[in-house]
Amino acid sequence: MAKKSKNNNIYYIAAAVIVVVIIVVLMMRKPAEPEVTEPEVTEPEVVEEEPVPTPSVPTEYVGDQIISNAVCVGKTIQATIKNTGTETVEIGRGMTIQLNGMAISRPVCEKTTVAAGESIKCDNLAGPLAGLIRTGGKQNEIVVKLKAASAQATVTCD
Repeated sequence: MAKKSKNNNIYYIAAAVIVVVIIVVLMMRKPAEPEVTEPEVTEPEVVEEEPVPTPSVPTEYVGDQIISNAVCVGKTIQATIKNTGTETVEIGRGMTIQLNGMAISRPVCEKTTVAAGESIKCDNLAGPLAGLIRTGGKQNEIVVKLKAASAQATVTCD
């Protein structure tokens, strides 16, 4: 019976040696190189700008080309404002906007700081003062002033 137990021990030792050899082989193996994939080249998305509505009465412009595309849309006035100066300005500081004689400090525009030569789109020049907009075929006078330039647009709202 002692012989049988000795045979079993040999099998256990042989199995342990095989497991250790497999572990050593796996650890010594060269790590797999990461698969290099080239990034997908995608074309940039083209963001289509909404077309500027055509006013029923053409907008009149006077002065420098600071304001353009001024149009009445419902009970709002939309326009594009350009900083023709040489310094960055902020609406209310360095750039003033007036609607029908009232200063507008918070128009709804893409941003309030405008770099030199940059244009911004304003969706609502009146901002929180929408009651200033004259409707019913009446004219609205918009004045935009910079340090050395000013412009005026007259928009008729239906």
